[in-house]
Amino acid sequence: MDERERLIEDYRKKIKEHEDTEAALKKMRLDVKQLVADYNRTEDDLKAIQSVGMLIGDVLKRMDDDRFIVKASSGPRYVVGCRTKLDKSKLTTGTRVALDMTTLTIMRPMPREVDPTVFNMLHEDSSTLGSSCAAALSALLASWLLDPLDGGPAEFTFGPKVQQKTKEQKLAAALAGARQKKKKWNKGKLREKLNAKVLFDEDGWNRLQAEVPKMKLITPSGLVERLKINSSLARAACKMLAEEGKIAPVELHHNQKIYTRVV
Repeated sequence: MDERERLIEDYRKKIKEHEDTEAALKKMRLDVKQLVADYNRTEDDLKAIQSVGMLIGDVLKRMDDDRFIVKASSGPRYVVGCRTKLDKSKLTTGTRVALDMTTLTIMRPMPREVDPTVFNMLHEDSSTLGSSCAAALSALLASWLLDPLDGGPAEFTFGPKVQQKTKEQKLAAALAGARQKKKKWNKGKLREKLNAKVLFDEDGWNRLQAEVPKMKLITPSGLVERLKINSSLARAACKMLAEEGKIAPVELHHNQKIYTRVV
């Protein structure tokens, strides 16, 4: 019996040693995995520091296996490719990526931007809060809920309730607004109306005979501006000068007749 109990005890010790060794191996494997992740992250950071500046953008849509629509942080959108060694399954819609400055190729995905305060709150260890802090919070909450005058619960009052308008009131307001006088918009600077002459006076006739035959470009609209006459009188004057041989026709279109001086 003594030999059997000794062997059983040795067997139990070996099992215990095996369990301890297995736990230590598992811990070492986790440490190695964490070290590999830290090494890869450090390598990526070093490459980012050594490389030239990159554009930051967000993936909007995947067009095919190699092309993506990316919106840059500066505003424009590009159809870009990606590196061959990059895992394309990570380039989903909304992924933040780094683009090469020259070729606009997706170099690597990047983590999302977060507020540092919110990030620290998400990673705060709640076990550090002691019982004294919890007691202080409870006391503060109790002081808010109790009236300091009589120790009773405080009465919370809200602002006055806004009276909603009925359908009849809304309809009357709409009709009243429609009956109001519409605003007259300013038409801008209006051209002064020209008081054109329908017949030649002595001064206008002398200017027609002296100035017009010397002009290089003669049109009825030009005579209207120059002599302050109406269009009908200007057309008749051009026709008369052309018949007298003082000006020569260049283009006799029904919209505009063009004449020039006789050389």
